Amino acid sequence: MNAYMINLIVISVGLASTLIVLFLIPEKQPKIKNENETSIAKWKEITLGHYKQWISIRGRNRDAPVLLFLHGGPGTPETPFLIKYNSYLEDRFVVASWEQRGAGKSFSKDTPPETMNITQFISDTHELTQYLKKEFGKSKIYLMGHSWGTLIGIKTAHKYPDDYYAYIAIAQTSDGHKEESLTYKQILEQARLKGHNKAIKELERIGAPKKGKYFGGDNSLGIKLKWVRYFGGAAFHDQTSIWPLIRDVLTTPIYTLREKLNYPRGEAFSIKYLYDDVRDIKLMEKIKVIKVPMFFLHGSFDNQVPLTVAQEFFHSILAVQKKFYIFNESAHGVLFEEPEKFQKVIEEIYSITTVEAKS
Repeated sequence: MNAYMINLIVISVGLASTLIVLFLIPEKQPKIKNENETSIAKWKEITLGHYKQWISIRGRNRDAPVLLFLHGGPGTPETPFLIKYNSYLEDRFVVASWEQRGAGKSFSKDTPPETMNITQFISDTHELTQYLKKEFGKSKIYLMGHSWGTLIGIKTAHKYPDDYYAYIAIAQTSDGHKEESLTYKQILEQARLKGHNKAIKELERIGAPKKGKYFGGDNSLGIKLKWVRYFGGAAFHDQTSIWPLIRDVLTTPIYTLREKLNYPRGEAFSIKYLYDDVRDIKLMEKIKVIKVPMFFLHGSFDNQVPLTVAQEFFHSILAVQKKFYIFNESAHGVLFEEPEKFQKVIEEIYSITTVEAKS
């Protein structure tokens, strides 16, 4: 055996050993800022709807009001992003960031596909709410959803209003067909305004959606999303790449290597079984009254859930208390794009909701 082969074997064994070690390294929760004896930072595995799922529970004071966060996607847990961009929430609340069935840390190849439906997710949310109320001795908690999370969030708040001090929606979705049609129209207008011939050609080729669907299926949907990102209407208005979010997942200490590698698998799995539900929603026809304080936070450049559709839905709802906040420098990810303004808005919401929540 020559020296080259020996070196190759040594390198291969070294890489394999490194990967094995990385797979075995346990995840860890970063320390809470200004932590004390009442702080909490842990993963908790619980069973929701006969299926084991994980929640990250973090807060400087475990006696603070509880906030249940419903991530977007479907299938895109935001726990790493909340810890990086919105650690302020941990000063005000006990933040329960749920990694939903089939996604993130809760992903499993054995997830029953028949359970991947909105009804089950609402049931999971309700069951998790009861667990958090009992675990922390609360009569109510706060409910916050982002994007896909707003679909199950508002339906849960509508069905179980007595469980929540307030419902906070970030990029509230409401009408999949209307949102998809307006998104296509707006990005084609932007392409024409900027004289971007490649974008114009590709968008005209896939054609406008019919009832939320593109003739070319997933391929056409991917082309549309590419140009939504390019023109600043996706996760970040000032960035055309999703690399910052990918980087955050890859570098977070809260996942094992196996969980990081499973993250995109969970996204693909969730989209496969839930996307049709997202596309075909018609909440304006079903939700007219919300018996809980309701707050919408929305980016003015959001071209995944266009601002005007969210405003129309907001104004159509009769609520005990409601307010709409516009983030003028954001697209779809206001909590990550304008974290300082997001903090001020959350502080205002907290201050105007029930005194009971602060006790």
